[in-house]
Amino acid sequence: MAILIAYYSRAGENYFGGSYRRIPVGNTRRVAEQLASLTGGDLLELRQAHPYSDNYRTCVAQARADWQQSVRPELLGLPKDLSGYDRIYLGYPNYCGTMPMGAILETGTIRGFEGPTDKVPDNKQERFQALHHQFVASAEAVRYAHDHYPQFKMGCMICFITSYALTCDPADEIANQKAMQISNWFCSDIHVRGEYPSYMKRYFAENNITIRQEPEDAAILKAGTVDFYTFSYYMSNCITTHKDADDVGGNIIAGKKNPYLKASDWGWQIDPIGLRYTLNEIYDRYHIPLMVVENGLGAYDKKDADGKIHDSYRIDYLRAHIEQMAEAVKDGVDLMGYTPWGCIDLVSASTGEMAKRYGFIYVNKFDDGTGDLSREKKDSFYWYQKVIATNGEDLG
Repeated sequence: MAILIAYYSRAGENYFGGSYRRIPVGNTRRVAEQLASLTGGDLLELRQAHPYSDNYRTCVAQARADWQQSVRPELLGLPKDLSGYDRIYLGYPNYCGTMPMGAILETGTIRGFEGPTDKVPDNKQERFQALHHQFVASAEAVRYAHDHYPQFKMGCMICFITSYALTCDPADEIANQKAMQISNWFCSDIHVRGEYPSYMKRYFAENNITIRQEPEDAAILKAGTVDFYTFSYYMSNCITTHKDADDVGGNIIAGKKNPYLKASDWGWQIDPIGLRYTLNEIYDRYHIPLMVVENGLGAYDKKDADGKIHDSYRIDYLRAHIEQMAEAVKDGVDLMGYTPWGCIDLVSASTGEMAKRYGFIYVNKFDDGTGDLSREKKDSFYWYQKVIATNGEDLG
């Protein structure tokens, strides 16, 4: 099989970790080279006839201008004929595609937008079409791994936003069922079961969405199902059809206020028992091993008079969620692992802030750009060190 791996990757000055840095090789190039090594495919670097500036901020301004004007930069060295290739991989920088937020974090379909993440313009046709391409790409990767490395176990990762009906009104139950289907079940139903779920037919019809598929896509999806399921869990929301319900904050997805729950500094409702509920719902649906790969509390961390970060609130959050995972295991859930988010403070993907801190390690960097990036251990660092050493037995 003749394979081409075409990619666009940016080296030079980049912005990450709260500062501007120069990197000799872009991340997408590294991934492309690894894929070429695994498949024996040909590499094709996509290069611009008129490259953007090496200065990161100037580059962003140039790219934004192109997006706003729907300009596609001229590329150099493109093959005149691609018919000799049986398969072509296209790599480009990319990161909840079923929500408008996913247009930024995952599907890469937003052009020229400036503003808060909850105001992102949404084109559902583009977003769900992009998701389809990702489903096929994922299934191909899973199938390749199963065929060439049968000892490998392949999984998926879902941003899970648990929700409840706010009232016992049957209309609220239906509204919540639909919200759970679109936000949580749709992607994993395809990853695990290998086909589009029936409930999406009505959703696509009512939203004028037509998914363009190649003749072989259905077979690819069926052959590339995952062996285990991983997900992130931070919070829960309530869904209602009643207009008088109170809203709750949250920069990824908003919902209605649950009167039984407290919320974080950013309005995310803290619901440890919801994690047990979620683990049971997922496991009963799919019957494959599960892993929680993101779980944590974004909070304002302040140094006390002794110069230390005493983040008991973070310890309380994590302890309560680990306790509920233990309950889920007793319920019969096959839970194979847990990793918190995150080990070290970093710029929040959803808000672009350093102030929203998740880590066990405090990084001296601030939203105004000041700070020397020095690092200090918080109280939660020592607590979680003990949790790891005892495999979760000592949560004191």
